[in-house]
Amino acid sequence: MIYYDFKKGLSAHKCKESSDLAFSEQAPSLATIYRWFKEFEHKGPSVKHQKGTERPPTAVTEENIAAVKKINENDTA
Repeated sequence: MIYYDFKKGLSAHKCKESSDLAFSEQAPSLATIYRWFKEFEHKGPSVKHQKGTERPPTAVTEENIAAVKKINENDTA
C-alpha cells in the first residue's frame, strides 16, 4: 500500500492518512512511511535486500515428515 501511494504521487502525510484509515492502530508510523518513500526513490520497489523477506522454498522435508509420522503414531497409541 505504501508503494502504491508512492506511485500515485501522494505525499508521505497523505499516505499516513490513508494507512490510518485502512489499518487504524496497526498502521505504520509516519517515520516508517518516510523511510519507505526514501527507499523507493533511491532503489525502487524491491525489498529483496532486506534480511528475512524470503520464505523457504518448501516446508516438506524428510525431517518434517518423520516428525509428523511420530506425532501421528503417538496420537493413535
